[in-house]
Amino acid sequence: MSKVEVLPIWSKQSFARKIKAILTFNWKPDNQDMLDAAEKVLRLEMFGDESDFGDVLFDINLLHHHRLWNLDSLTEQDEQKVNASAGMRMLIAQKHAVVGTNKYLNLQLVHYNPMICSLCIPMILKIPVVSMLFAIELQENFTFNSIRQAKHPQADELIAYIYDTLLIQQKIASSFHRLLSRMNEVQQKKGETKLSIYEMDAISECDLIINYLKSSVEKIVLILAFTFEVTNLETYKKHQQKLKAIDLKLPPKAKAQPYFGFIWKFIQPEELEKLNNLRTGINHKKGVSKLQPHSYMDSDLSTSPIGEIFETLMDQHRKNSAMLIGVLALLTDDLVFRDPPTGSDLEFAKDLRGIYL
Repeated sequence: MSKVEVLPIWSKQSFARKIKAILTFNWKPDNQDMLDAAEKVLRLEMFGDESDFGDVLFDINLLHHHRLWNLDSLTEQDEQKVNASAGMRMLIAQKHAVVGTNKYLNLQLVHYNPMICSLCIPMILKIPVVSMLFAIELQENFTFNSIRQAKHPQADELIAYIYDTLLIQQKIASSFHRLLSRMNEVQQKKGETKLSIYEMDAISECDLIINYLKSSVEKIVLILAFTFEVTNLETYKKHQQKLKAIDLKLPPKAKAQPYFGFIWKFIQPEELEKLNNLRTGINHKKGVSKLQPHSYMDSDLSTSPIGEIFETLMDQHRKNSAMLIGVLALLTDDLVFRDPPTGSDLEFAKDLRGIYL
């Protein structure tokens, strides 16, 4: 469903039709006008514009929704997770609808990594990406069913960590929305106050986002590991040892993918260290002055470090989101190998290839 504003449709009516409607106290928009308006709203609110890959995601999801789905492989626990994810997304969507949104919150992954975005097209065969607007959103029931149907040996672990990672993505998006609201309140209400409560709230929100971002990377690494049946990561204390264990099990075909280098680069220990170094003195013994209260004394939003921190954290969110897409693309390849498309799915794959290749 989509909420449609009627006034723009009314404004496009002919003068004669408007006069008739006024005189008869009766007017109803044409169904086609309503459908056209609804599609436009749905494209922008759910899928985003071209910078969010929204035009392509809308088209491939429309094609996907004409497929015959079989979700019989889902367990009861899988369905509970699907419903929980849907509820979480709905709550955040309501926040954007009620409080308002801002273009600064969009991931705009096309500008960041267009190659990663293009992976969503073949991925829809097994793991449909619905949106990359504020966070990565999948069609979880179809995704989980694909994993179960392929009889992946680590299906339970993969579903659990994909579910966790998607929830963290939503929590990050929600925190960014609150952070931007706090920044707006600083700009409007700080006045002569040396240090405002809104700035303290903003600092706390940044702390939370950093923790979520680090957790997101750790879970993406686990999704990569379980995809290739690396099951003993808990026996390694150091991150580098975990990566070495994964590297030994990675098939040459996976390493040869053009996007694999991007994933591998940003799960290295030095990248995690960069995230650690963003933490405040509460969470990291060295601390970071830009996230400590003395950096905000007697400053307004134009001189406050909060804008720079927002951009840094948003850049990391984009990086994590792109990594997640890349790892899920590797999982898609694995699922296609274990459970090759047949029948209508094979026809669907041919349709995709005909449109986009």
